Amino acid sequence: MPNFTSKFLLLSISLLISIFIITPLNLIEIDNGTLIMSDFANYVTHIGEFWFNGKINLYDLATQEEINSSIAGFEVIGALPLGITPIATFVFLPFSLIAQYDLKISQICWVTISLYLFLSTIFHPLILIFKKNSFRERAIILTVLTIGLNSAVMYVSITLGQTSLIAAALILQLLILTRSPRNNLYTICSFVCLSIKPTYAIFGAAILIAQGRFKTVLLGLCTCIILTLIFTFFAGTSWPTEYLENIMTFSNHVNYKSYQNPFLSGTSNVIRNILVDYWSAEYALKISQILFYLGLAIVMIGATIVVLFQKNYKIDSQKYLYLSITFIYFYLLFATYVGFYEDLILFALMFYTLKVTIDSEVKPFSKGLLLLSLFTSFLVFNFAFLQNCPSIIFWFSKLILILSFQIILFSRLKSLKIPTIQSNV
Repeated sequence: MPNFTSKFLLLSISLLISIFIITPLNLIEIDNGTLIMSDFANYVTHIGEFWFNGKINLYDLATQEEINSSIAGFEVIGALPLGITPIATFVFLPFSLIAQYDLKISQICWVTISLYLFLSTIFHPLILIFKKNSFRERAIILTVLTIGLNSAVMYVSITLGQTSLIAAALILQLLILTRSPRNNLYTICSFVCLSIKPTYAIFGAAILIAQGRFKTVLLGLCTCIILTLIFTFFAGTSWPTEYLENIMTFSNHVNYKSYQNPFLSGTSNVIRNILVDYWSAEYALKISQILFYLGLAIVMIGATIVVLFQKNYKIDSQKYLYLSITFIYFYLLFATYVGFYEDLILFALMFYTLKVTIDSEVKPFSKGLLLLSLFTSFLVFNFAFLQNCPSIIFWFSKLILILSFQIILFSRLKSLKIPTIQSNV
């Protein structure tokens, strides 16, 4: 298939899916006196007010309440915290401009671009897998893609206009892009785009550092600093404190502000979601924080020891890439708050693991391990549609799924090579 044709086809598919899902939605509505907005609508309305209407205190609660009250037509007390960074004000700027005229078209454009990047990232590796491998490998990868692409996590990410879809695409691209002048520039842009949220930026930096791409990280950070300084010129110097109050809402109880706690049981498949079923929200938070910081130290130290003391192969970036993937997996399990739509990042890491494993000339997957992985991936990615089951079932399914793919990756660590695939973006 010609390069242009494949791009046009994937873009058309992305546009049609976006139109089909988003057109029937009410992105902003009033329900029993409560203002309800999609995440994308929340982002672009506030960013639009910042750029076009002089609401410079983007992260200030009073300003957010004023904007929400203007949208609702009545006084709104409280606001959802804005977890996006100042970099996001530049990324969302064109979509905020479109939203001034039609919010729904703006979200369709955002989702179309995000979905296109995701599909185009997996398209070229998928074609190579089909050319070089047997029916068994083709069936494995197609089954995983079918489960992920037709899941609740994908549907909800599209309806909310969430950033997780583009984050999953960019993280996967960082894992498979080769080094070249064109790709180096593209990688810097990808890192800057990932910086719309702190966690995405950390994930991107971890992957690039693991690959030894220090110059790329440095240039990306410099770009982010320049954009942040431009933002500060308009927003003033008080925004860092206000921004910290916003993001701390995702990991602590903020009693001194009227921010709505973003954590609700059933919206996040992390350990904290289980704990709130047995303890108060306060104790669940404290226990999950202890588990996260203590567990992170144990996992990273243990993984480092295991990798450094492996024998029979050279010390190279494969080991450090393994550590970066381990870190992301751990975050998705134990962070105090991770929206279930962020599991699209887990899906991207699964695809990468399957791709490099199938590419390596090693023994095929264990049948039992493969079936277990497929079953648990169905539960994890459809968490939002299957909430009648106890939370503990979904979290342990996620744990088993991650451990299964860690076993697959670790067992082939000696033979895996960093893919040399030219992304078809």
